[in-house]
Amino acid sequence: SQMLFVESSKPGIVTSTSLSFYTVFPTGVLVMIIAALIAVELIDKLQKGLNKSGVQKLPFAILELIRGLIFQFSFVFILFIWQAGFKGNTILTTEALTSFSSMVSSFHAAARKVVLVSGYYDFSDEEIDVIIGSYDNSEICFEMMDCFRMVCNESSRVGLFYDTDIYTFLISNLTDSCSFYEIPLRRGESSGVEWLTKSLTVGDYYNFITGKQQPRWAIEKLNWALLTVYTADNLNSLFLRRSVPFQLLLKVARKEESGMKKLPLDDVSPLSFLKISTPLEILAVGLAVSSSSLGAEIILSRTQFPKRFRAF
Repeated sequence: SQMLFVESSKPGIVTSTSLSFYTVFPTGVLVMIIAALIAVELIDKLQKGLNKSGVQKLPFAILELIRGLIFQFSFVFILFIWQAGFKGNTILTTEALTSFSSMVSSFHAAARKVVLVSGYYDFSDEEIDVIIGSYDNSEICFEMMDCFRMVCNESSRVGLFYDTDIYTFLISNLTDSCSFYEIPLRRGESSGVEWLTKSLTVGDYYNFITGKQQPRWAIEKLNWALLTVYTADNLNSLFLRRSVPFQLLLKVARKEESGMKKLPLDDVSPLSFLKISTPLEILAVGLAVSSSSLGAEIILSRTQFPKRFRAF
């Protein structure tokens, strides 16, 4: 079972336009293409510098021609295909997620509080200092439904539950007026507490403790239920329909559907200057470099150098 930090307040909506919509290639690929072009030009200049006559001999001339044609036609075809389905003005609508680091910072600043279920956790004093800063920044609850209500009633509260507890929330009446949004711990990120990081990313094993006075037949029935009914396939797959009433599954599905409708994705939307600021900045830098190069060439062409520098 996996632990989750959840909040009831919706962080908001973020609209963005990916730079790859304009440049065709992702940023990393675009940087490699530019580096490859620069390397090819440098090699070409070195070859011409070694060959004083400027005439390339076979078969290097044929290889150079093939290389140039491949580069040229590849870019032409890519641009044709891209322009045929141009989506430079597509706007992505996504939810702004609260980051784990910002949540911890808000705990230490006493801007938010974490709701902890009594008996669920085993935080030491040092671990409390790392995660929430002080016990004053936490609130203890004893009943799971009361814990859910505490998180729903105050947007500044953050709940720490197991994913199996969220199932109880989804089938409750609280979902009519409240929704939970996970505050994820991203891949490679650490919470600062080793066991909590493992619980948030991998999950915890859980077991049932029975007394020695329990009869053998009771233990066998419990083991049979765990091995046949409460398996991972039955809890997290299509087999869940066999053990959960269809009305509850339908309620959860409608809740998920209503959440998806809150995030419309427009195929084409008008762009403001703010949305196209990145391409305009790139254009401005390119024009500045071109203007500087033009000015330098004009100055150099009108400057009289001594003869010993002209040959260079």
